[in-house]
Amino acid sequence: MMVSIAVMTRMKWASTCSILALLLSAVLLSTQVQAYQESREQTVFSAKETLADDAVGQLPDVWVQALSAMKLGPMTIALSDQASLELPSGYGFMPQPWARKIMAKIGNQPSADELGVIFPLVEEVEWYIDVEYVGSGYIRGGNDQPWDTEQLLAGLRQGAKAGNARRGKLGIPPVQVVGWEETPVYDAELHRLLWAIEARMQASMRDSTSSSESIVNYNLHELGREGYISLSLVTNRASLAQGKHAVDELGAAIEFKEGKRYQDFDAASDRLAESGLVALVVEGEIREPGLMMEAGSWLAKLGAPLMVVLLLLMCGLVCWSRKAKGRNRLISP
Repeated sequence: MMVSIAVMTRMKWASTCSILALLLSAVLLSTQVQAYQESREQTVFSAKETLADDAVGQLPDVWVQALSAMKLGPMTIALSDQASLELPSGYGFMPQPWARKIMAKIGNQPSADELGVIFPLVEEVEWYIDVEYVGSGYIRGGNDQPWDTEQLLAGLRQGAKAGNARRGKLGIPPVQVVGWEETPVYDAELHRLLWAIEARMQASMRDSTSSSESIVNYNLHELGREGYISLSLVTNRASLAQGKHAVDELGAAIEFKEGKRYQDFDAASDRLAESGLVALVVEGEIREPGLMMEAGSWLAKLGAPLMVVLLLLMCGLVCWSRKAKGRNRLISP
């Protein structure tokens, strides 16, 4: 009889523990969702002067869906059928089709080559990395050097003008290429091309003399047998050092599959690219930040409280499990 009373006491305690944990989890989650909604509304409000009214009206719902699809590191991310990325902890990967939809909303040219977008899960760091795979064919590295940097810069400026026509239709201010942040460098041993450009976005559609802080696009191209994977960092100068470190870390975490590596090239059967390394620079689009750079900050603000919620839910499950085991002991002969 005493054993039965003790078991029943433990069961009541387990039930109370489980209910309290679940109630506290619900309160915390509700608080964080409300904070997220307020942060999102404030971000949209501040973007109204640079985004078309129809884009602002649709952006929040798209963001909610895109962020809910985010994959958090550590995780292995498949990059098409060519390679894999070992995404470290502290990063989030937004897959397709959400990455393409968000890029289009902020005025960047949607690309069929888009694989996803990477964000830092750290507060007060503003950058994102656009990830693409382009099946260009095998690119012979090193044949284009030494670089004619002035000619390459002129090509980038011409491309920016074409992109500004599209931005204008969306009500987004134009981008102006300032100059090189880092001139192109090709590493023949790693089969990797690096270059960076500085640009400025006009602060207002109406005032062509106004300008916001500088935008830096830092680009890494990893060459493979059938094409290349590109990591394109978009950031401001304040976050450039952290962003470059992330590109280096993520670039080292990319591994082409056996048979898809640059050194697996077969001259007898493989298709050659129509253009060389120069095209990777000249045809590169100047990407602007828009709201993309704030996604990681949103997730970072939610990250710690959500971990608490998960721990409380686990506590509830443990209590429920103990309750179930106690019930089994009580009814066992």
